[in-house]
Amino acid sequence: ANVLPFKPPMELVPFLDNPPLLGDETLQDYYNLAAAVVQASKPTDAIDWLNIMTVVDLTWEIRRERRIKASIVKSMQKEIVLDLLKTISMESPGLDSHIYRIFGAAGDVEGWVVDGRLKQEIEAKLAAAGYPESEVMARAYMRGASHIDAVERRVASYEARRTVVLREIERRNERLAQRLEKVSSDVIDAEFS
Repeated sequence: ANVLPFKPPMELVPFLDNPPLLGDETLQDYYNLAAAVVQASKPTDAIDWLNIMTVVDLTWEIRRERRIKASIVKSMQKEIVLDLLKTISMESPGLDSHIYRIFGAAGDVEGWVVDGRLKQEIEAKLAAAGYPESEVMARAYMRGASHIDAVERRVASYEARRTVVLREIERRNERLAQRLEKVSSDVIDAEFS
């Protein structure tokens, strides 16, 4: 079993030490979130603990979905930049433009992601061809719209579920619900502001 950074009732430990982690999410990050929420909400009994951990899990899911949305947009931006670089290179006649479209554009896009200087050069080249950064972003959102909308629906679902849990907690303990709502919202807002 994992060592929890907070002290729930012993009988609840088996329910709390296997958090819903995916991909590159870390146990430490999850426990940091859980510890912050537990510290701010100060649970007094097993029901408080279970409710609090439900809010933690829903908050975690919301954070995950927002990271997924950002990744979708970044992925779509890369695709758009690649398409535009290939389009611009077609305007130049000759073998070099064909070779660039086949072999060079993809490498430039990979550099665009990690190299600030190359990113500026490519963005200047795209802007000069009539594709400013705002156009690239708009096209990325349009291309990823169905995926972005799906993420937004999941976020709304998790937020609605969290609100229901908070209302149930409020019926039992109004101060606890207020503390939980504040800390879980603060965590999400801090990460994405």
